[in-house]
Formats: sequence, C-alpha cells, structure tokens
Amino acid sequence: FGIRLYGIPSGYEFATLIEDIRMVSRGEVDLTPQTRQELARLTQPVHIQVYVTPTCPYCPRAVLLAHKLAMVSDLVTAAMIEATEFPHLAERYHVHGVPRTVIQDVIHIEGALPEQQVIQKLMGVLDAPTMARLRGEFEASLN
Repeated sequence: FGIRLYGIPSGYEFATLIEDIRMVSRGEVDLTPQTRQELARLTQPVHIQVYVTPTCPYCPRAVLLAHKLAMVSDLVTAAMIEATEFPHLAERYHVHGVPRTVIQDVIHIEGALPEQQVIQKLMGVLDAPTMARLRGEFEASLN
C-alpha cells in the first residue's frame, strides 16, 4: 500500500499504527472526490516523509493523511519517520518542529495542514520548473 513506519510507533503514533491496520483491512479511505481526482493525475512516483515525535498530538493527523494518499495512489509512498530515532534524516531535512512533511525531498510542510492544502502542495510535483527551483534551493541549504 505504500505505507511505511520508521521507528517505534509509541506515544500518539501508536494510534496511527492501529488506524493504518484498520484502513488496510477495510480497504476504505476517507478522502474527498477532489483529492482522488488530483491523485489520478499523477504521472510519476511521489515520496512523502512525515517527521514525528511520540509526544506530538498533531503528528498522527499528518501521518494518517499521507498514508491515505498512499493507499489511494500506487504512485505515492508515505513514510512516518520518528525524528529522534533518525537524527541524521531530521537534520538533513531541517526538522526543528513536528509534524514536518517532506514531499520529493524539497517541498516542506510545517504542521498538520488540511487535506486540500496538502494535496495542492503534492500536486506541485507535476510542475517541473517549480520542482527544479525548489530542488536547487534545498541543495543550496545543505551547503
């Protein structure tokens, strides 16, 4: 289903694990028809990473949305990454607060945004000039 959990799903993230199991077993995802239409437009694989900590009450919402997107589209892979267990990744993607969602390594979302706003950012991967600019900015920030 393109759903990944890296790190121990403890604290608030335990509920995420249970909800993922429920979604997969039922095969049902509650996303709007507009979001489903947008996901159908994807033509290339998209990788979403959601950085979390066990004590963040907002993180499960961001992770579950990413996992729902992955369940609906075979082109989307969504990973929950426990930031304290993977400090090298948290540092690379400038995770100073959670949840922090990273799309295609360059689009960064702070906080648990509503479905419409996340899908709008995700669909930015279709725009090659925008992605090239963002990738350049990201690589410059690494130096």
